[in-house]
Amino acid sequence: MRTPDREMTTMGIPHRRGGRTAGGWAAAVACAVLLSGCATPGARPGPDADGDPSPSATIPAHDVEPGQTLRCGGLSFSSDALVKPVPLSRADERVREAVQSAADDAGMPVAAAEAPETWLVASADDRQIALLHPRADAEGSAPAFEQVTLLWHEAGSDRPAEWTVASSGPCAPRADAGELNAAAIALDPEQPPAPSDTTVHLLVTELACHGGEDAEGRVELASLIETEESVEIVIGVRPDETAEAWTCQSNPATPFALELNAPLGDRDIVDVGVVPAQTLEPVDTAR
Repeated sequence: MRTPDREMTTMGIPHRRGGRTAGGWAAAVACAVLLSGCATPGARPGPDADGDPSPSATIPAHDVEPGQTLRCGGLSFSSDALVKPVPLSRADERVREAVQSAADDAGMPVAAAEAPETWLVASADDRQIALLHPRADAEGSAPAFEQVTLLWHEAGSDRPAEWTVASSGPCAPRADAGELNAAAIALDPEQPPAPSDTTVHLLVTELACHGGEDAEGRVELASLIETEESVEIVIGVRPDETAEAWTCQSNPATPFALELNAPLGDRDIVDVGVVPAQTLEPVDTAR
């Protein structure tokens, strides 16, 4: 198998030599203090005495490369929204008013309207507003955010002009995989890795719609970076174009053998294609 470039992923995510373990990412998230007032659309900057954007203690900054495109379900936004998060409470008045006026299909108000200091603005324009909320209870491979996306609807014969909730729910931001579909990755519990192994058995689940079928023959290793502390990987799934459309029930996991350049030892295997980066754990096959 061809060894991918160990300095730059094919998804445009540069990595410094030496790598970063998932623990390091978690520490950065826990300890970093956000700087609100960045170039995120809808932001309302507020400089402090030194001219820097005013800090907020409610939403942690994430240690990701700035200027990258991230995807979270159908939402696409700049990683700058996580590098220097702007809470809804500091967004432009038009954005705050839109969130205050919006309601879901049941007529319930948007949760972000009740706690604007804990929701960040991922993107905002005249037609769409996307908000993210860090989940304090997220563990392991659980999505780290809740997302709400609002869409503007012009007045029609049966409805007024209004903002409505287009989507909401758990959200795991991932690097834009280009031509590859995003995938959830876990260690295969039936073949757990040993320190002497140079092959690690993974289970890869395609997140795009694929009719409840696996991704056999379409799983691709986009990036592999091995350091003394960790094995950092990005894995995607080549889209299946044998059908014009696929139904969207959950897809089963697909086995994939990850070939290493050296025995695993005590290194963590880290999925760096997701934000925050996640140390791989075996999936719970009993569920």
